[in-house]
Amino acid sequence: MFLNLEQRLEILDGINIQTVPVLHQGAAGREQLLEMIGPSRFDSRFENSLTGTFDYLMEGIYLRAESAGCVTGRAKMVRSEFTEQIKQSTHWQHREMIPNLLAEGVDLWS
Repeated sequence: MFLNLEQRLEILDGINIQTVPVLHQGAAGREQLLEMIGPSRFDSRFENSLTGTFDYLMEGIYLRAESAGCVTGRAKMVRSEFTEQIKQSTHWQHREMIPNLLAEGVDLWS
């Protein structure tokens, strides 16, 4: 049995499992997708290697296509500053690890 997006979100609602925000449903063109890249909801600080400044924007957006509750395609669209930083930086395996954190009040072992 496959569940659509709304059914999956309803199941997860109230049980302390966090999902990425759903920004849009339906068809969207490139410009509309780029306009969706806004402030990060996860306190992600980004250092722009070209300007030497910091911002708190999303690195990009995750795209998913579904049919009858089944994922048929997926992609990630990232902003050009993020791509440029990747080109100029050391591979993540060779940098200091920054741990992901749980949401406030979440106990992984309860």
